[in-house]
Amino acid sequence: MFKVLIACFDNWDTISEIPYLLQAAGCTVDAFCGDLSWLLTTDYVDNWFDSGEADAGYINRLIDHVKNNQYQWVILADDVLIKHMADAIHDQELCSMILPIGLIHNKALLSSKKGLSEFCLNNGIDTPGYAVYQHKNNIDQLITGLNFPLLTKQDLSYGGANMAVSHTIEELEQQISKSCGSQDIVIQEFIEGEVICVEALFYKGHLLHYQSSNAIAHASNEFSYTTKRNYYQNDAIAPPLIDLGKKMGLNAFANIRYIHDHTSGKYHLIEMDPRPNSWIAYSKFLVKEDFIAAVKRIISGDYLSGFKAPKMNKPQIEMALFYKDIRRISWKKDYQGLLSWVLNFKGYWKFIPLHDHALMRKIFKQFWIELVVFRFSSLKQKLHLGPSTVMGSDPRFNKC
Repeated sequence: MFKVLIACFDNWDTISEIPYLLQAAGCTVDAFCGDLSWLLTTDYVDNWFDSGEADAGYINRLIDHVKNNQYQWVILADDVLIKHMADAIHDQELCSMILPIGLIHNKALLSSKKGLSEFCLNNGIDTPGYAVYQHKNNIDQLITGLNFPLLTKQDLSYGGANMAVSHTIEELEQQISKSCGSQDIVIQEFIEGEVICVEALFYKGHLLHYQSSNAIAHASNEFSYTTKRNYYQNDAIAPPLIDLGKKMGLNAFANIRYIHDHTSGKYHLIEMDPRPNSWIAYSKFLVKEDFIAAVKRIISGDYLSGFKAPKMNKPQIEMALFYKDIRRISWKKDYQGLLSWVLNFKGYWKFIPLHDHALMRKIFKQFWIELVVFRFSSLKQKLHLGPSTVMGSDPRFNKC
């Protein structure tokens, strides 16, 4: 049996449908996480190993667990965990066992926007021009050679947090002054073009499958996660993906974004997170040979036979994530979007994960908390009826 371990540090909901995909491909799925993790809100985990608290000891506990169990594949499910593991692992053997890249000398690119930009520059991969602000540089001198508009983003961030576009040096200085903490800030040329969202699967540097789309709806701003996308056939993106997998030694599902500059024809890599996202589980609605088929190729050893281009069932297919899109509809009061779900617009109902009873119970529990209890609590505060019983930040900016 092909044993896969999924490990979570932060409690992200992006991983909850991946166990189903792996089991459908014939894998035994183990989970290493806390007892409140979204990873456990599924019927498709075979064995759960309690990771304990998400503290400094978590990393050593995970390393020991992997050493004591024979896994064919380890999936690190969130950016924070990938960063911690990259910092902790210094030898090639452990890198090959745990990290989503097979080459230890490439680990600096993991969960680091600076590291990714540097890797692209050093390996002939097209990416926007950039500079790194380290809270001591002269900004005018630093951006010499870069063209406005410029995008600022913290070195370790996710979900589109703390990203902004500046059109003048004054705006840039203002955005940098708003940055929190001592993290390096990547200042990157903001290229006008088509943003292409890609989910891909690589194994030992080989590209096995990918799907490409354009965003239709975001949770909040244009840099936040997407809840609705238009998927389409994009054969031109395959060569850059094949090249990326080989050079990085990727061994993971990957969440990737390119900017297609129509003037130059180049595909500029702007994001590469070697972890699953929510869209991967929906590939069965796009192509016959989907991510499940790709995992089967890993199990059989057929991944060595080379990349096989996917062919879409239709030229374009619109998809939406049930849980995330209903939340977005509530936050933005998008009544037309709600009507799309009610009327089964473009077959939206098939994207509701009814096959997973545990996940559906979790989703409706969250709907009750966020869309009913949270709003009633906020209303009480506005009407001065008493203190809120629901504490926490706006869920639009959760790390999922």
